[in-house]
Amino acid sequence: MFFSRCVMVVFKTTGGRSWNPPSGLRPLSPAQRRNRTKNLALTMKNMSILKLAEANQPEVPVRLYKPLNFSRMQWMKKKLEETRAALGWDMEARALQEQARALRVGGGRQGAAGSLLPPAARAALQGSVGDK
Repeated sequence: MFFSRCVMVVFKTTGGRSWNPPSGLRPLSPAQRRNRTKNLALTMKNMSILKLAEANQPEVPVRLYKPLNFSRMQWMKKKLEETRAALGWDMEARALQEQARALRVGGGRQGAAGSLLPPAARAALQGSVGDK
């Protein structure tokens, strides 16, 4: 038969006849039962492996075991820069890096220690506080 047994359960929507026989489905043959248990066991094993891998996934991505060659690294770097530029993330990331560097070095100690606001926003905020 062309249709598999799981499709035989579905009723056709046209014609009034059903795919499944009125007497019900035949029981599975021993070979089908064996194959089904093997497939189930394999699926459960794969799922447990995937769950273990997900549980052991590190929070911070680790280095590749085999380092990239130079040309591939340059290509990836170029693609990342293009993506950042397209999404507008390059300016934000650069500004955040500069602010973090300034805070680490100690250049950001004047009055706004720990502030991650851009200098223009910080000045506007201090100006509005000073006006009150």
